[in-house]
Amino acid sequence: MRAREVPPCKCDSAHLVLVGTSLLRNVAAAISRCASGDSSECGKLGLSPHDAKNLLGINPIADCLNSVTGRGGSPGSCVDVTAYKGFVDAVQSYLNYDYKRASAELNAMQNVIDAECKCVATIILYSTDTPEGYLSADLLKSYLSSRCSSATIRVKRIPNLGTDVSVLWEGLSNLAAEVRRDSKKLRDEGLLIALNLTGGFKPEGGFTLLYGYYGGIDVVYYIHEFFKNPVAIPALTLEDVSTLVINCEALKTVDGRRVLTCSHSPCKGNNTCKLIFGKLCRSAHLINQIMGGLSPFKDVACNCEGVCEKECYIEVDSKLVDVITKLAGEA
Repeated sequence: MRAREVPPCKCDSAHLVLVGTSLLRNVAAAISRCASGDSSECGKLGLSPHDAKNLLGINPIADCLNSVTGRGGSPGSCVDVTAYKGFVDAVQSYLNYDYKRASAELNAMQNVIDAECKCVATIILYSTDTPEGYLSADLLKSYLSSRCSSATIRVKRIPNLGTDVSVLWEGLSNLAAEVRRDSKKLRDEGLLIALNLTGGFKPEGGFTLLYGYYGGIDVVYYIHEFFKNPVAIPALTLEDVSTLVINCEALKTVDGRRVLTCSHSPCKGNNTCKLIFGKLCRSAHLINQIMGGLSPFKDVACNCEGVCEKECYIEVDSKLVDVITKLAGEA
């Protein structure tokens, strides 16, 4: 099936990104292959086999990379790695060659990055409270700064996150609280908010999603390691979907197209209906940015605040109609 063209950007957004260590693991493997004479990997890194061997011969770099790949080493060594320009340049070269392969977090943002982040005002990278986690986030920030020149990009190191099971709950609660605070602040600035849950451990993602929902996030997105394209879903509950479809009668057929609309009764005159439809409008704009031509929303005729003036509808493809109908019935 031929993908549709990417819809034009209408709304500015913020991306809240959980960061793992996929970048360091992938770079470690690439440097090792280059040191063994793999010319393809050397080209991606901008290194010769001799250069790669020299990097692996530097104790802080070797210890750091061994620690993230489970081969011993000391993660504390990652603190000193950015002092070695050859390593930093190799990482940026690897990202420039194929950022999708290099980083799971960036792979999920592929449509946003390939559009030069033209719709993005803010990116916040949340790292674990570990040297390797912070290093990963810092390296991603450097790359994103070169691709998203108009965006403000920040790294936040979350106290106690990912350090030890004895402080698991402290770390999770600190992450959730930070995401909730940021979501509320960004919402007040008028931004649409997307939560990228690709990186890090899944329990962190679930906990963050729960608190982010109450902070006002609009969309959650993720890419599976075996998928080529990201998947984004609105931050709506089953009750929201059921109310929209059943109580608000928002799912209609107009001129042969299946649309969700709130331009009629009982939806138009019901504040709850208008609130939920507004959430969906914001989500649809953001999902179009994240999923590009594969978005299930073909047309979004409502503004970025989810407020309808004249025409107000969201055209959806048939598969999504089936999903919406099923969810409404199960709520």
